[in-house]
Amino acid sequence: MSDSNENPSSTVPSTKAAYSDLFERMLDPILLVSANDYKIVESNPACERVLGVEPDLLKGACVLDWVDQSTREEFEKALRVSMRRHHPRVFESVWTLPSQKTLAMEVLAGGLKLGEDEQVLQIIARDITFKKDAEKRLNELVEQLKLANTRLEELSTTDEMTGLNNYRYFRKHLENEVLRFGRYRIPFSLIFIDVDHFKKYNDRNGHPAGDQLLREVAKIMRSSVRNTDFPARYGGEEFAVLCPNTCPQDAYVLAERIRSTIAGAGLPHGEGQPLGHMSVSIGVSGCPDHGNTAENILELADQALYYAKSTTRDRVTIALSHPPVVKAEKKSA
Repeated sequence: MSDSNENPSSTVPSTKAAYSDLFERMLDPILLVSANDYKIVESNPACERVLGVEPDLLKGACVLDWVDQSTREEFEKALRVSMRRHHPRVFESVWTLPSQKTLAMEVLAGGLKLGEDEQVLQIIARDITFKKDAEKRLNELVEQLKLANTRLEELSTTDEMTGLNNYRYFRKHLENEVLRFGRYRIPFSLIFIDVDHFKKYNDRNGHPAGDQLLREVAKIMRSSVRNTDFPARYGGEEFAVLCPNTCPQDAYVLAERIRSTIAGAGLPHGEGQPLGHMSVSIGVSGCPDHGNTAENILELADQALYYAKSTTRDRVTIALSHPPVVKAEKKSA
């Protein structure tokens, strides 16, 4: 049976280990520093290997001289605090050494008693330059991924030619407006736009000119609509504008602004068109005035558009404000 008065700590192996052995074998640099002026009193062999500075040059050097001026005051404060506390303090710092190496260091600092009245500051410095570079590269890759995802989202929701919202994204917003009306009874309107005689324009001027014309029409639409409106390319030479919280009469005013701006814009080759200028025909429908489903709203806006095209073209028509028209199987351009 062991003596009950025996000191338990005397049986712990670490109490029998010599600090000098640990000091010599540590793979991380250890600096013993004067608590008064932060000058190096002693350094272990790892210092020369990691820091690239010979022991003779390290002895007497002030560790504060290695720290960038902008963070030196903060670094010195951390050293002072670590001397006053009973447990080590961990912080990071960037050192520029006499060897001209610049290293990111993780610093573990704390007081080390050498006797009753003697104490030095022990600094264990771990080189984390590779880690910080890896973190920086990772952050750069994350930012690149965010940009790529943003670009991917733009590609998935944007019509490549005109830069407007595409058909799929438009249908999603239309369905959302229908749901919003069903829940909150907030009305909305739809503007359907078709470029008049577009096939003739393409045949006469070529497809590149036709593509440029569609871009010009899209540009006019963007400048004409309100911030809350949702302009989109519906397909081919057809465009749409979703107008939240808007009645058909107010949507008519917006549609007329778009129509008149296009007619008076002097778009290229317009003089060769049947009306002597570029023009669009527009149909307007609204919820709940003309239905409360996406299909209803689209169908009635399309009917209004067809009526405008089958009469004079270059006009805006509100759904059901005209005599019913039986559609031909194929629209004229």
